[in-house]
Amino acid sequence: MQAPLYAVVVEHYPDFPQANEALSALAHAYELAEKTVEGESDAHRAFEIATALTEAARQITIELGQLRALQAERIRDKESLSLAALADRIRVSKTRAVQILEIAAKSREGTDHHG
Repeated sequence: MQAPLYAVVVEHYPDFPQANEALSALAHAYELAEKTVEGESDAHRAFEIATALTEAARQITIELGQLRALQAERIRDKESLSLAALADRIRVSKTRAVQILEIAAKSREGTDHHG
């Protein structure tokens, strides 16, 4: 018998116990989605449900990426790091660090319009 996805996910991130609840919720959401799609007897309807769930998951992934980017920006600002130092600190290439900071800037622009 295969271990539940949430157990596997949580085991992969033992350094972040504070994230266990969120990781478990994500894994549970996937398991619920899988059960919903596989429980639909009409293949076309199952496809449409899977499409809607995939779009929702894509949006969550985008927003989590923005949240991550904002944390990289926060590290840079708090520690007064150069681009190269930030890249080293978050273990990415300088090119990727630039991309991450661009995501953070765009994310901030998007939130500025709401307030």
